[in-house]
Amino acid sequence: MDFNKLVPDFNAVLKTDWTKPQVEKNSIGRTGFIASVLMLVFVFLPWFSIQYEDGSAMRSGITLWYGILGFLAGLVAVASNLYNQKALGFWAAVLAVLFAVIGLIVYPSLTEDGVTLSGEKVKESIEMAKMFEVEIYVSRVGAILYLLASLASGACSFLGLMKK
Repeated sequence: MDFNKLVPDFNAVLKTDWTKPQVEKNSIGRTGFIASVLMLVFVFLPWFSIQYEDGSAMRSGITLWYGILGFLAGLVAVASNLYNQKALGFWAAVLAVLFAVIGLIVYPSLTEDGVTLSGEKVKESIEMAKMFEVEIYVSRVGAILYLLASLASGACSFLGLMKK
């Protein structure tokens, strides 16, 4: 296994013919492209939502700093799949996984009815609700789906590199 293949060739990127995008015809190339497009879609889903008896609140990934960076990583992953730059796509997917993990562990600030709670207050509220056995549902479905798509995109880029 040659790990030097994981180093992006920026000279090749500069020489890319941007007028000829193409998706590889093999299953790994197509799967990587689809996964990277799904990364862009999943940024617009709720990365954090909370439902309780009086209402609900949510934040989509694109409204969070790590979601915006995840969107940019998704753009790089799509471009790298279209222009056969697998090493660059691999590292974009690695960064995307990092942003997804941040999305899974961070509590963002939430605004409801003009009142904004900081992330720390949201976390405290959830813990208090659980302590007093109040029904509360927390979901991070967008971040989970983004993580899975990022892992798939990175795996396909890695396999594509090792196959060369």
